[in-house]
Amino acid sequence: MVVFYKNPLIILMISVLLLPSILLVIIGGIFLAKFLPSTQPETNVEMEPSSIEIPTKTEITQATTTTTTATTTLKEKPAPLPPKKPAAPIAAKTETTTEIFLTDRNGERSVLPATSTLSVSPVPLLSGGIVHVGTSVPISYLKVVNTGREHVVLTGFWIKQNGSAPVESIIGLSTIDDRGGSQNFVGGIEGKTPFDGKSALAPTNAKFAPGQIRLFTIKAHLTANVSAYIGKNLMIDVTGVETNVLVKGVLPIRGTTWTISN
Repeated sequence: MVVFYKNPLIILMISVLLLPSILLVIIGGIFLAKFLPSTQPETNVEMEPSSIEIPTKTEITQATTTTTTATTTLKEKPAPLPPKKPAAPIAAKTETTTEIFLTDRNGERSVLPATSTLSVSPVPLLSGGIVHVGTSVPISYLKVVNTGREHVVLTGFWIKQNGSAPVESIIGLSTIDDRGGSQNFVGGIEGKTPFDGKSALAPTNAKFAPGQIRLFTIKAHLTANVSAYIGKNLMIDVTGVETNVLVKGVLPIRGTTWTISN
């Protein structure tokens, strides 16, 4: 033992070996002193049993809080619509009455209702020929239709002599329909003619119901004194219709040529 303590080499080696352990102990002590809580002396408190109730069972309820997160979704604002055009006002239904004027051969004008119409067209059955003195000859066949919604009065047909014979060769005019219900005559007196200038009215005075159709024959009656007119001809056109409504048709309607003979 005496040799161990007195040998400096051995002491140095032991010091070297123990130095790390000593450092660890010091460091550990510092660590424990810094981080471990200090212990406080136990204090005995005497309390009366009746003043404090000690629960035998402690229930810990964990409150659950539900957090609702409101999510706001931003939407793109739509483009504004173009302003609507105001609707056109509905016009009140009105009935328009059209006035139609008829001018006769004397220049007098009369107003015609626009609710009815007479349609006048030729019936091409005449071929012309020879007419003898003191006889009558058909100068035109006409088809007349009331295409309107009202009753119509047909007063007569305006005719014009365009042939070479003078109007004095004709002393009378007559009209008759296909049913014989309308027969009218004007003139018939020798030396007189129903013509005024080259025009005359062949009377009818016929009444038409809506939709009614009639066929008319216009005749010219010749004088017995035709010696001055032999070889001359009649070519009588229908130039107009005397009525109180609008007339549709192609006028004038050309007449057939008749040559005057004994």
